[in-house]
Amino acid sequence: MALRKDGSAFARSTSCSKIVSILFALSLYACMGLNDSFWTPFLTTELEKLGITRVLTGVIISATTASILCCSFLFMFSKSTDDFTARCILFTLGSFTIGFCSLVFGQMPKLFSGYVLFGFLVLIKILMGSGTSLLWCSGVPLIISLFPNWTGRLCSWVSLSMAFGYILGAPTGSALFKVGSLDFAFALIGSIQMALAIFCYLSFQYSHPPKTIEKDNESLAIPNQPQLSAREFLRNPSVLIICLAATFTATSFGFLAVSFSPHLRDTYKVNSVEAGRYFLPFTVTRAVAACFSGYFTDKGFGGLSFCLFGCGFNVISFGLLGLSPFTPWINNILCLEIITGMIGISSTSALVPLIPLIRKLFAGRNMESVIDRYAAVMYQLCFGLGNITGTGVIGGFLVSHVGFYNSCLVIASLCAVAGSLGCSCLLKKNLVFTKLNKSFALGNSYSSHLNQSTTKV
Repeated sequence: MALRKDGSAFARSTSCSKIVSILFALSLYACMGLNDSFWTPFLTTELEKLGITRVLTGVIISATTASILCCSFLFMFSKSTDDFTARCILFTLGSFTIGFCSLVFGQMPKLFSGYVLFGFLVLIKILMGSGTSLLWCSGVPLIISLFPNWTGRLCSWVSLSMAFGYILGAPTGSALFKVGSLDFAFALIGSIQMALAIFCYLSFQYSHPPKTIEKDNESLAIPNQPQLSAREFLRNPSVLIICLAATFTATSFGFLAVSFSPHLRDTYKVNSVEAGRYFLPFTVTRAVAACFSGYFTDKGFGGLSFCLFGCGFNVISFGLLGLSPFTPWINNILCLEIITGMIGISSTSALVPLIPLIRKLFAGRNMESVIDRYAAVMYQLCFGLGNITGTGVIGGFLVSHVGFYNSCLVIASLCAVAGSLGCSCLLKKNLVFTKLNKSFALGNSYSSHLNQSTTKV
């Protein structure tokens, strides 16, 4: 009995070390959100003083997104990243790279100016994008492997952490810029992220399961089963249809980022200083919806969250925005804030269940390590492509040619078509009310192995 209690204590201590590792991992995602947003109040104006126009600043920022998309796609074909140790190294290396690039980015304006400065800043942003790709594409599968039955909640906590970082970004950047300068703000944020990356690596090394248990888990795999290649994964029509719907839903991020403030100024005479608080409902509802969406996904309602609150709310919200000039009762600032809150709910509800839904599509393959990597890459690609489409194609080109309201109707139409296809696919696959398949619950086998071992002793 005493030995059995000791075994239970060991299992509890292992679970506690895993929880600590996840908390460190979530802090890295929060830092990533902070790093993506803290410079927004001052970077453009400071670079203009050094000869970098707003157009060139946009190119510098876009270099990160382009690098993320390219590196994420290449990550899908990297078979050597399915090991726990490799993922741990890449995850923390990605965060360390982001922090180091942030630190160097802030020092460049002290050394160069004009087009030379522009070239170095683009190069640094490309490296930062590669770090973001490593952090995301290896980090999500890494933390899922610790608690496989909590896939939905873990994805929602990652989304919540990033939203928390974005919320703190602008106020933190303004405060640091007032206290010091541009280089001080970048150096401090970058140093914090590098330090957290080191602590996170050490915590994951401590929570790594014993190799003997890894071998037992490998023995649970279905024998003589062919490896799921990236080409086979990308040729799966269900994956492409669901990801297409998620991509069009993710256009709301970039679209509102570039068009919401000008719309407030032109329609409601709200200046740029006050526009930030009107954007708050979108940010807050994203964070709140992430918690509920992850919980419902783990309870078996991931498909319902994707269809109803994700695609459905997106179509209704942008449809109401597009039709607001013809309906005076919703053409006011209060209704606009309510609608942007609904858009925040939809953008999160469509993306959080994406990885669990992709896992369910391949539940019988029993290749959770490979599938997790593919699913994480697809999440990053959906978010990145949606952001680019919302920022450049719809928020930039369409708004300048057809106006804000007609652009909203275009988004609603695209989401209606893609969302209908995605929901039909989920219904056909019986994934609207399906819990996570037990073949992915290696955490259960790990716990049962510990219990059996302690009982034998």
